[in-house]
Amino acid sequence: MNSTTPLSRIALGFAVAALLSVILLSLVSGNFGRRPTSILVIDFASCKNAGYPIAQSMPEICRAPNGRVFVNVAQSPETVTQQPPPIVVTAPAEGAYVADPTMIKGYARGTWYFEASFPVEIEDGNDTVIARGPAQAQSDWMTEEYVPFSVSLAWSGTPKTDSGVIILKKDNPSGDPERDEQISLPVSFAKTAGTLRINVFFPNQMEGSSSDCRVVFPVVREIPATTSVATAAIKELLKGPTTEEKAQGFSTLIPDGTVLHRITLASGIATADFSPALTQGMAGSCRVSAIHAQIEETLRQFPAIKQSAISVEGRTEDILQP
Repeated sequence: MNSTTPLSRIALGFAVAALLSVILLSLVSGNFGRRPTSILVIDFASCKNAGYPIAQSMPEICRAPNGRVFVNVAQSPETVTQQPPPIVVTAPAEGAYVADPTMIKGYARGTWYFEASFPVEIEDGNDTVIARGPAQAQSDWMTEEYVPFSVSLAWSGTPKTDSGVIILKKDNPSGDPERDEQISLPVSFAKTAGTLRINVFFPNQMEGSSSDCRVVFPVVREIPATTSVATAAIKELLKGPTTEEKAQGFSTLIPDGTVLHRITLASGIATADFSPALTQGMAGSCRVSAIHAQIEETLRQFPAIKQSAISVEGRTEDILQP
């Protein structure tokens, strides 16, 4: 005889229904099996442990929900005081090649802004200003937390040196010199008048033992100055590694005879259109991944390009499938 009373059966039924409701709600909201909500995110370590994305800047930053940003103070020059820097630049990277116009992005404390902006300059090695403009906050700046910013600076002159600096200044409406603050980010320009230095990316087994087919490494090429830097970079990539670079272990998986037709840029997405030779004799997921990586990394070195796509004579479907 079943000893369960009608009342206990009803209670059990309610409990089961409640449990099913919680599971269903979790599945619908996308939280079932995701990062634990019990982790209190108060700093970089807890943000990372909670599974939120890490930007590969220097220092690293972790982006939590609601626009919160935490800096890895262990990588910061301010480690002694354990205070994160007032501003973090995510693009361009330190020492990277910059072109005209130069896109600059990052995060700055709200106290760095005044009326949602702060001044930015680019100087060559002779301290000559070649570009100047205000960086604009991309969200509410009335806070002491990190606020994203961006600015695209058009050059008003030509740098006379190989390298220079991007200077990001705290807006100081008071004019009091004691309240002035700034940080400088080293960058690279043309090596000599009429030339540019760019990177092209190749696999290299001598650089490491990674089994990831998408791992590629940059080599520096010097090319004639041009406004079509992305096109010039891909054409340089298609030449393959030089004899000297081959001796250093570099190689290419892009088929011989591949021709670049054009590169189009729209909404930060660069689409590179190639001749059919790009897909001839294509086999193997590793080779396909390596080709994708070579093209994507070569294109995405330029700050204006956020994503890349590959097409063959205008066709994007089933391109470079293993």
